[in-house]
Amino acid sequence: MLEETRPNTEVSTPVTRIFRYGPELLLALAACFLLLFNLADRPLWTDEAESALLAQSIVEHGLPYVAVGNNIVKIARDIDANADGLWVWTPWLDEYLCTASFALFGTSTWAARFPFALIGLLCVWIIYRLGWRLWRNRAVALTAAFLLTSNLAFLLFARQCRYYAVVMAAQLVLTAGFAQLAQADNRRGTWLVALALVVQFYCNYMMLPGNLLALAAAMLHGRSGRLAWRRLIISGVLFTLAVLPWLAYAKPFGQAGSLGPDHAWTHLVFYSDRLHFHVVPLVLLLLPLAGHFLKRPITAPFENDVTRAAERFLLWCFPAHFFVLSFQGLNFFRYMLPLLPAAILLAAIWLVRVLPARRWLVLAVALLGLTNVVAVGTGAAVGVQRPLGSPLVEQIVSLTTPYASRQTRVTQFLRANTAPGDRVLCVDSALPLIFDTGLTVINASLTDGRLPSPAPDWILSESLTGVSPRRLDALPAALASQYERLSFDVPDSARLGAMPDPVMHEAFTAPKKRAFVLYRKKKNTEKSGGRN
Repeated sequence: MLEETRPNTEVSTPVTRIFRYGPELLLALAACFLLLFNLADRPLWTDEAESALLAQSIVEHGLPYVAVGNNIVKIARDIDANADGLWVWTPWLDEYLCTASFALFGTSTWAARFPFALIGLLCVWIIYRLGWRLWRNRAVALTAAFLLTSNLAFLLFARQCRYYAVVMAAQLVLTAGFAQLAQADNRRGTWLVALALVVQFYCNYMMLPGNLLALAAAMLHGRSGRLAWRRLIISGVLFTLAVLPWLAYAKPFGQAGSLGPDHAWTHLVFYSDRLHFHVVPLVLLLLPLAGHFLKRPITAPFENDVTRAAERFLLWCFPAHFFVLSFQGLNFFRYMLPLLPAAILLAAIWLVRVLPARRWLVLAVALLGLTNVVAVGTGAAVGVQRPLGSPLVEQIVSLTTPYASRQTRVTQFLRANTAPGDRVLCVDSALPLIFDTGLTVINASLTDGRLPSPAPDWILSESLTGVSPRRLDALPAALASQYERLSFDVPDSARLGAMPDPVMHEAFTAPKKRAFVLYRKKKNTEKSGGRN
């Protein structure tokens, strides 16, 4: 009897809580470093600069007008903006997030990226909370959070001044919302599903069809009751009401012209490669089979109606998104970003179920998070070769090593040698140059091969970021006498090396140098039509 009534003398103090939640604390510190450290070390690349320049326009005008100073934010002809000069090619959510950062911290590369890196941290917290609250298992929570924090693709995309981190956070919220649709005493799922879909719509339309298919398939697969269907329909109504204003105003329906099944197999191979080598190895899909032979069914323990619903949705995300991606006109890693947190969360759940012994679970998670051994080894088994390494360690070294590229060197030169109001002719949009220098940039790809009048003060022979492969080997004879040719050495940076796709991303300064050529208008040359 005395044993039963003895009070609990264990006192919870800050020190004991630190020891108890040591792994969580270390993970939070690592995530902060990996996502926030040295955000301004590299200049914005073209897609980032697009968002940042439109954010500058919002700061000035309240709306994303494409006119920014003396420049026009334009990617292609006559499709970026409407008759009012407002950007309508993509929704504006990431631009307004960037605007908020500029309003608080001023306009800079760091401020452009900071809100999205912060949302990347939110992704780590959300995936941990999902593991803890839905599956009620600390091992699932820690495994999922660690695999996400150590994933190179996640880190690269989340550190960009674009919608990428927002999409991934919304995918996790969508998973939580779907899991709660059938709970009689919980209406939160209705709002979470609607919110997540609206957020993804206002990031990028391409993220949405796969999730809509996955939601429908998961509902049918689970033979969901009337309550769940009714709540999903209400979510759909709320979503429709939220996106109708944009559809009516922007009229984006013409953007579907590049869709079709012509390159379906190529797209499926591309996305399967990215999923296997840069998210989770496809061999993990065999974990349910391994669980069966080990007599540790993948559906137990810590299973209930909520977790079953969540896992159904996560599983259906893969065929649904791959089906939609196979019809896209172009293949980019960013189009499959909803699958990144979904795959990592599912892998964490399955690993904890199949490997309940802590030592084996820690070993497996370390191999997956700290190396690419599993992906490379299983890829080699089917004839796909990739170099062994530790993407996470490489990223840490990259973050702590100064970086220079063709873009940074040319930008530094122009800052030092141009005058306010100078006009620069470039082979592409050169949006990063506009953001970094404020110079007036003329996109040669939109001039029909004609030299603008008055003649530009500078002509660049190639793209700064590598977005366009075009080069200007020499000036036409009629212009050669008006310009002086300048050349200086720059790092021989990889084309598209500033992109966040891990396959293309350039982690370090290129060791080789090469000459970069540009042309400066001679001072004694009469300017055509004068300078206004």
